[in-house]
Amino acid sequence: MGGVGGSFIYLLLSIESLTFIPVSPTLPLWPQSHRVPLVSFY
Repeated sequence: MGGVGGSFIYLLLSIESLTFIPVSPTLPLWPQSHRVPLVSFY
């Protein structure tokens, strides 16, 4: 359960970061805040 939940959260964060980077170029805080947990989760 823990592994599946972690991978699901990792997928969610990666999808959010991918969508927020091109959609919100004026908000550089979004991709930075999403990349930090991505590295820690991976």
